[in-house]
Amino acid sequence: MRTFTSILGGLVLVSSAVVGCNSSSSGGTDTQDPVGTGEAKIVVASQSSASSTVEITATDTASGDVAATQTITISGDKPGVLDLSLDASSYKLHIDTYADAAKTQLVASGNATADLIAGQTTEIHLVASGQGQNGSTGSITATVDVAPQINSVDVKNEADGSISINVSASDHENGSLTYFWSGFGVDGAVQGSSTLTLSASALASALASVNASGSGSASGSVNDTQNLTIVVQDSGGASTQATIKLDLSLSLSGSGSVSGQGSSTGSLDTSGSASASVQACLDAELSCAASCDLALLANPLDLDAHASCTAACGLTLASCQSAQ
Repeated sequence: MRTFTSILGGLVLVSSAVVGCNSSSSGGTDTQDPVGTGEAKIVVASQSSASSTVEITATDTASGDVAATQTITISGDKPGVLDLSLDASSYKLHIDTYADAAKTQLVASGNATADLIAGQTTEIHLVASGQGQNGSTGSITATVDVAPQINSVDVKNEADGSISINVSASDHENGSLTYFWSGFGVDGAVQGSSTLTLSASALASALASVNASGSGSASGSVNDTQNLTIVVQDSGGASTQATIKLDLSLSLSGSGSVSGQGSSTGSLDTSGSASASVQACLDAELSCAASCDLALLANPLDLDAHASCTAACGLTLASCQSAQ
Protein backbone atom coordinates (compact mmCIF):
# COMPACT_ATOMS: atom_id res chain seq x y z
CA MET A 1 0.00 0.00 0.00
CA ARG A 2 1.28 3.47 -0.88
CA THR A 3 0.68 6.68 1.02
CA PHE A 4 1.01 10.13 -0.47
CA THR A 5 1.89 13.32 1.39
CA SER A 6 1.98 16.62 -0.45
CA ILE A 7 3.25 19.79 1.22
CA LEU A 8 4.38 23.30 0.33
CA GLY A 9 7.71 24.77 1.33
CA GLY A 10 9.18 21.58 2.77
CA LEU A 11 9.26 17.84 2.71
CA VAL A 12 7.75 15.07 4.80
CA LEU A 13 9.07 11.54 4.39
CA VAL A 14 8.12 8.26 5.99
CA SER A 15 10.42 5.25 5.80
CA SER A 16 9.42 1.73 4.82
CA ALA A 17 11.21 -1.60 4.82
CA VAL A 18 11.58 -3.40 1.50
CA VAL A 19 12.94 -6.93 1.37
CA GLY A 20 14.72 -8.60 -1.52
CA CYS A 21 16.25 -5.71 -3.45
CA ASN A 22 19.72 -5.16 -2.07
CA SER A 23 21.87 -2.50 -3.72
CA SER A 24 25.42 -1.24 -3.44
CA SER A 25 26.55 2.32 -2.93
CA SER A 26 29.14 4.42 -1.18
CA GLY A 27 28.69 6.08 2.16
CA GLY A 28 29.13 5.17 5.80
CA THR A 29 29.20 1.38 5.84
CA ASP A 30 31.16 -0.84 8.22
CA THR A 31 30.85 -4.49 7.29
CA GLN A 32 32.35 -5.48 10.67
CA ASP A 33 29.71 -3.64 12.68
CA PRO A 34 27.40 -6.16 14.38
CA VAL A 35 24.38 -3.90 13.83
CA GLY A 36 24.47 -4.78 10.13
CA THR A 37 23.83 -2.64 7.08
CA GLY A 38 20.58 -1.15 5.82
CA GLU A 39 19.83 0.25 2.38
CA ALA A 40 18.01 3.44 1.43
CA LYS A 41 16.68 3.56 -2.13
CA ILE A 42 15.40 7.01 -3.04
CA VAL A 43 13.49 7.49 -6.29
CA VAL A 44 13.23 11.10 -7.45
CA ALA A 45 10.94 12.38 -10.19
CA SER A 46 9.71 15.78 -11.31
CA GLN A 47 6.53 17.00 -12.97
CA SER A 48 8.60 19.76 -14.55
CA SER A 49 10.31 19.29 -17.91
CA ALA A 50 13.32 21.24 -16.64
CA SER A 51 16.28 19.50 -15.01
CA SER A 52 16.83 19.79 -11.27
CA THR A 53 19.49 18.85 -8.72
CA VAL A 54 18.62 17.12 -5.44
CA GLU A 55 21.08 16.93 -2.54
CA ILE A 56 20.37 14.56 0.34
CA THR A 57 22.36 14.49 3.59
CA ALA A 58 21.91 11.64 6.08
CA THR A 59 22.87 12.31 9.71
CA ASP A 60 22.89 9.62 12.41
CA THR A 61 20.37 10.84 14.98
CA ALA A 62 22.17 9.09 17.85
CA SER A 63 25.71 10.35 17.24
CA GLY A 64 25.02 13.49 15.21
CA ASP A 65 27.61 12.38 12.64
CA VAL A 66 27.00 12.99 8.94
CA ALA A 67 26.91 9.50 7.44
CA ALA A 68 26.53 10.40 3.77
CA THR A 69 25.85 13.27 1.39
CA GLN A 70 24.68 12.39 -2.11
CA THR A 71 23.52 14.44 -5.11
CA ILE A 72 21.35 13.33 -8.01
CA THR A 73 20.40 15.27 -11.15
CA ILE A 74 17.01 14.69 -12.74
CA SER A 75 16.91 15.30 -16.48
CA GLY A 76 13.49 16.62 -17.38
CA ASP A 77 10.70 14.20 -16.52
CA LYS A 78 12.97 11.11 -16.35
CA PRO A 79 13.05 9.71 -12.78
CA GLY A 80 16.37 8.99 -11.07
CA VAL A 81 17.38 6.45 -8.42
CA LEU A 82 19.79 7.15 -5.56
CA ASP A 83 21.19 4.37 -3.34
CA LEU A 84 22.63 4.80 0.15
CA SER A 85 24.22 1.95 2.13
CA LEU A 86 24.50 2.76 5.85
CA ASP A 87 24.77 1.11 9.24
CA ALA A 88 21.35 0.08 10.52
CA SER A 89 20.22 3.05 12.59
CA SER A 90 17.86 6.01 12.66
CA TYR A 91 18.79 8.88 10.36
CA LYS A 92 17.72 12.46 9.83
CA LEU A 93 17.57 13.24 6.12
CA HIS A 94 17.93 16.82 4.93
CA ILE A 95 16.81 17.33 1.33
CA ASP A 96 17.48 20.38 -0.85
CA THR A 97 16.12 20.65 -4.39
CA TYR A 98 17.71 23.14 -6.78
CA ALA A 99 16.81 24.37 -10.23
CA ASP A 100 20.46 24.45 -11.31
CA ALA A 101 23.52 22.21 -11.15
CA ALA A 102 25.49 24.88 -9.26
CA LYS A 103 22.90 24.64 -6.47
CA THR A 104 22.24 28.37 -6.26
CA GLN A 105 18.48 28.39 -7.01
CA LEU A 106 16.76 26.59 -4.15
CA VAL A 107 13.34 25.19 -5.08
CA ALA A 108 12.41 23.20 -1.96
CA SER A 109 13.98 22.09 1.30
CA GLY A 110 12.93 19.79 4.12
CA ASN A 111 13.81 17.17 6.70
CA ALA A 112 12.77 13.60 7.40
CA THR A 113 13.61 10.71 9.71
CA ALA A 114 14.21 7.23 8.30
CA ASP A 115 14.98 4.03 10.22
CA LEU A 116 17.27 1.71 8.26
CA ILE A 117 16.93 -1.96 9.19
CA ALA A 118 19.74 -4.49 8.82
CA GLY A 119 19.37 -6.57 5.68
CA GLN A 120 16.44 -4.54 4.37
CA THR A 121 15.93 -1.61 2.02
CA THR A 122 14.05 1.57 2.85
CA GLU A 123 12.32 2.86 -0.28
CA ILE A 124 11.35 6.54 -0.57
CA HIS A 125 9.65 8.05 -3.63
CA LEU A 126 9.82 11.81 -4.18
CA VAL A 127 7.94 13.79 -6.82
CA ALA A 128 8.66 17.51 -7.18
CA SER A 129 6.23 19.84 -8.92
CA GLY A 130 8.73 22.71 -9.30
CA GLN A 131 8.26 26.29 -8.14
CA GLY A 132 4.80 27.72 -7.70
CA GLN A 133 3.43 31.02 -8.93
CA ASN A 134 5.61 34.15 -8.55
CA GLY A 135 8.63 32.01 -7.75
CA SER A 136 7.20 30.58 -4.54
CA THR A 137 8.39 27.22 -3.25
CA GLY A 138 6.79 24.33 -5.08
CA SER A 139 5.38 21.14 -3.63
CA ILE A 140 7.07 17.79 -3.07
CA THR A 141 5.09 14.58 -2.74
CA ALA A 142 6.51 11.68 -0.74
CA THR A 143 5.28 8.20 -1.62
CA VAL A 144 5.90 5.29 0.73
CA ASP A 145 5.39 1.60 0.11
CA VAL A 146 6.57 -1.59 1.80
CA ALA A 147 7.46 -4.20 -0.78
CA PRO A 148 6.32 -7.81 -0.41
CA GLN A 149 8.65 -10.44 1.02
CA ILE A 150 9.28 -13.74 -0.76
CA ASN A 151 9.60 -16.36 1.95
CA SER A 152 9.96 -19.78 0.31
CA VAL A 153 9.38 -21.92 -2.76
CA ASP A 154 7.92 -25.39 -3.11
CA VAL A 155 8.14 -27.61 -6.21
CA LYS A 156 5.72 -30.47 -6.76
CA ASN A 157 6.14 -33.14 -9.41
CA GLU A 158 2.80 -34.23 -10.84
CA ALA A 159 1.92 -37.70 -12.11
CA ASP A 160 1.25 -36.37 -15.63
CA GLY A 161 4.84 -35.10 -15.97
CA SER A 162 4.08 -31.48 -15.18
CA ILE A 163 5.74 -29.44 -12.45
CA SER A 164 3.98 -27.00 -10.10
CA ILE A 165 6.05 -24.23 -8.53
CA ASN A 166 4.51 -22.36 -5.61
CA VAL A 167 6.03 -19.36 -3.86
CA SER A 168 5.01 -18.15 -0.41
CA ALA A 169 5.03 -14.35 -0.16
CA SER A 170 3.69 -11.86 2.37
CA ASP A 171 2.66 -8.21 2.25
CA HIS A 172 3.29 -5.81 5.12
CA GLU A 173 -0.23 -4.37 4.85
CA ASN A 174 -1.83 -7.77 4.14
CA GLY A 175 -2.94 -6.49 0.76
CA SER A 176 -3.36 -8.34 -2.51
CA LEU A 177 -0.30 -9.50 -4.43
CA THR A 178 0.35 -10.00 -8.12
CA TYR A 179 2.88 -12.48 -9.47
CA PHE A 180 4.98 -12.28 -12.64
CA TRP A 181 6.91 -15.28 -13.96
CA SER A 182 9.63 -15.60 -16.57
CA GLY A 183 12.47 -17.90 -17.49
CA PHE A 184 12.63 -21.65 -18.14
CA GLY A 185 9.42 -23.05 -19.64
CA VAL A 186 7.70 -19.62 -19.78
CA ASP A 187 7.03 -17.79 -23.04
CA GLY A 188 8.29 -14.29 -22.31
CA ALA A 189 6.87 -12.95 -19.04
CA VAL A 190 3.40 -13.80 -17.75
CA GLN A 191 1.16 -12.45 -15.00
CA GLY A 192 -0.40 -15.10 -12.81
CA SER A 193 -0.86 -16.38 -9.28
CA SER A 194 1.53 -17.64 -6.62
CA THR A 195 1.58 -21.03 -8.39
CA LEU A 196 3.04 -21.66 -11.83
CA THR A 197 2.39 -24.99 -13.53
CA LEU A 198 4.75 -26.06 -16.28
CA SER A 199 2.98 -28.71 -18.32
CA ALA A 200 4.79 -31.74 -19.67
CA SER A 201 4.63 -30.27 -23.15
CA ALA A 202 6.03 -26.92 -21.97
CA LEU A 203 8.87 -28.72 -20.21
CA ALA A 204 9.59 -30.82 -23.31
CA SER A 205 9.64 -27.70 -25.50
CA ALA A 206 11.94 -25.88 -23.09
CA LEU A 207 14.26 -28.89 -22.87
CA ALA A 208 14.31 -29.09 -26.67
CA SER A 209 15.54 -25.49 -26.72
CA VAL A 210 18.24 -26.43 -24.22
CA ASN A 211 19.23 -29.40 -26.37
CA ALA A 212 19.35 -27.20 -29.47
CA SER A 213 21.91 -25.02 -27.71
CA GLY A 214 24.21 -28.02 -27.50
CA SER A 215 23.52 -29.54 -24.07
CA GLY A 216 21.26 -32.37 -22.96
CA SER A 217 19.87 -35.30 -24.90
CA ALA A 218 16.66 -36.03 -26.73
CA SER A 219 15.87 -39.11 -24.70
CA GLY A 220 16.71 -40.80 -21.40
CA SER A 221 16.94 -38.83 -18.18
CA VAL A 222 17.55 -35.15 -17.61
CA ASN A 223 19.37 -33.86 -14.54
CA ASP A 224 19.86 -30.15 -14.96
CA THR A 225 19.42 -26.79 -13.24
CA GLN A 226 17.38 -24.06 -14.91
CA ASN A 227 16.30 -20.63 -13.67
CA LEU A 228 12.90 -19.07 -13.19
CA THR A 229 12.37 -15.46 -12.16
CA ILE A 230 9.51 -14.53 -9.85
CA VAL A 231 8.46 -10.92 -9.29
CA VAL A 232 5.90 -10.23 -6.56
CA GLN A 233 4.15 -6.86 -6.64
CA ASP A 234 1.71 -5.27 -4.19
CA SER A 235 -1.30 -3.15 -5.11
CA GLY A 236 0.77 0.05 -4.94
CA GLY A 237 3.39 -1.21 -7.37
CA ALA A 238 6.26 -2.05 -4.99
CA SER A 239 8.03 -5.17 -6.21
CA THR A 240 10.40 -7.84 -4.93
CA GLN A 241 12.16 -10.36 -7.15
CA ALA A 242 14.00 -13.63 -6.68
CA THR A 243 15.53 -16.35 -8.84
CA ILE A 244 14.22 -19.89 -8.44
CA LYS A 245 16.88 -22.50 -9.08
CA LEU A 246 14.90 -25.38 -10.57
CA ASP A 247 16.78 -28.67 -10.20
CA LEU A 248 15.28 -30.94 -12.85
CA SER A 249 15.18 -34.71 -12.66
CA LEU A 250 12.98 -35.83 -15.54
CA SER A 251 12.48 -38.87 -17.74
CA LEU A 252 12.22 -38.30 -21.48
CA SER A 253 10.70 -40.59 -24.05
CA GLY A 254 12.35 -41.35 -27.34
CA SER A 255 10.45 -38.49 -28.95
CA GLY A 256 11.78 -36.10 -26.35
CA SER A 257 8.53 -35.71 -24.42
CA VAL A 258 8.40 -35.83 -20.64
CA SER A 259 7.14 -39.16 -19.36
CA GLY A 260 6.22 -40.11 -15.81
CA GLN A 261 6.74 -38.37 -12.52
CA GLY A 262 10.10 -36.84 -11.79
CA SER A 263 11.71 -35.68 -8.57
CA SER A 264 12.57 -32.07 -9.39
CA THR A 265 13.14 -29.54 -6.61
CA GLY A 266 13.58 -25.79 -6.36
CA SER A 267 15.30 -23.22 -4.18
CA LEU A 268 15.29 -19.43 -3.87
CA ASP A 269 18.46 -17.60 -4.85
CA THR A 270 18.96 -13.89 -4.13
CA SER A 271 22.77 -13.92 -4.38
CA GLY A 272 22.72 -12.14 -7.74
CA SER A 273 20.64 -9.19 -6.54
CA ALA A 274 23.71 -6.99 -6.09
CA SER A 275 25.13 -7.55 -9.58
CA ALA A 276 25.25 -4.55 -11.90
CA SER A 277 22.94 -6.09 -14.51
CA VAL A 278 20.29 -7.14 -11.99
CA GLN A 279 20.55 -3.78 -10.22
CA ALA A 280 19.92 -2.06 -13.55
CA CYS A 281 16.72 -4.06 -13.93
CA LEU A 282 15.57 -3.13 -10.42
CA ASP A 283 16.35 0.56 -10.93
CA ALA A 284 14.50 0.53 -14.26
CA GLU A 285 11.44 -0.92 -12.50
CA LEU A 286 11.60 1.80 -9.83
CA SER A 287 11.82 4.49 -12.51
CA CYS A 288 8.87 2.89 -14.28
CA ALA A 289 6.83 2.95 -11.04
CA ALA A 290 7.79 6.60 -10.49
CA SER A 291 6.47 7.41 -13.96
CA CYS A 292 3.21 5.72 -13.01
CA ASP A 293 3.04 7.94 -9.91
CA LEU A 294 3.60 11.04 -12.04
CA ALA A 295 0.71 10.04 -14.27
CA LEU A 296 -1.50 9.42 -11.22
CA LEU A 297 -0.70 12.84 -9.77
CA ALA A 298 -1.74 14.39 -13.09
CA ASN A 299 -4.98 12.33 -13.13
CA PRO A 300 -5.75 11.36 -9.49
CA LEU A 301 -9.03 9.62 -10.33
CA ASP A 302 -7.59 7.31 -12.98
CA LEU A 303 -6.75 4.46 -10.60
CA ASP A 304 -7.33 1.76 -13.22
CA ALA A 305 -4.69 3.29 -15.48
CA HIS A 306 -2.27 3.42 -12.54
CA ALA A 307 -2.89 -0.26 -11.76
CA SER A 308 -2.27 -1.19 -15.40
CA CYS A 309 0.87 0.95 -15.46
CA THR A 310 2.38 -0.68 -12.36
CA ALA A 311 1.50 -4.16 -13.66
CA ALA A 312 3.35 -3.35 -16.87
CA CYS A 313 6.37 -2.38 -14.73
CA GLY A 314 6.23 -5.79 -13.05
CA LEU A 315 6.16 -7.59 -16.40
CA THR A 316 9.07 -5.50 -17.62
CA LEU A 317 11.10 -6.39 -14.52
CA ALA A 318 10.36 -10.10 -14.94
CA SER A 319 11.41 -9.97 -18.59
CA CYS A 320 14.56 -8.02 -17.78
CA GLN A 321 15.58 -10.44 -15.03
CA SER A 322 15.07 -13.53 -17.17
CA ALA A 323 17.41 -12.06 -19.78
CA GLN A 324 20.28 -11.83 -17.29
